[in-house]
Amino acid sequence: MPTGSVIGTVKDASGRVVPAAIVVLTNTQMGVSNSTTSNETGYYHFPVVLPGTYTVAVTHAGFKTVTQSCTVQATTSTTVDIRLPVGSTKQSVTVTGQPPLLNTRSGSLGTILPNRLIQNLPLNGRNPLMLVYLATFIPGRTTT
Repeated sequence: MPTGSVIGTVKDASGRVVPAAIVVLTNTQMGVSNSTTSNETGYYHFPVVLPGTYTVAVTHAGFKTVTQSCTVQATTSTTVDIRLPVGSTKQSVTVTGQPPLLNTRSGSLGTILPNRLIQNLPLNGRNPLMLVYLATFIPGRTTT
């Protein structure tokens, strides 16, 4: 069965080429789709297309989707040039996790030493008040 082809260029509203646009060719009678991507010059090509009625839908981030109809005839090349109007981009940011605990009543920090650490410390005479003195040498810590 003889086939035709669909070619075209994707440009923005000001006439500049749009590379990497997704182009979808859909046969409206059979519902069969084929897709390609426009190259660095905005050019796209569907080389083997059965004769019939088709829609060409073009999408690209930052632009509105454009759909255009065309009819492909056997042994001919159908040109469908597309101009994409500027669209809006939607962006969402999802933050997960908990904020760090913050003591809003006092500007001081405290230090908690685990029992095992206390037992292994070389304290002079096992005086527990020496722990207060040692805690002042822990980097980033203050005692209250």
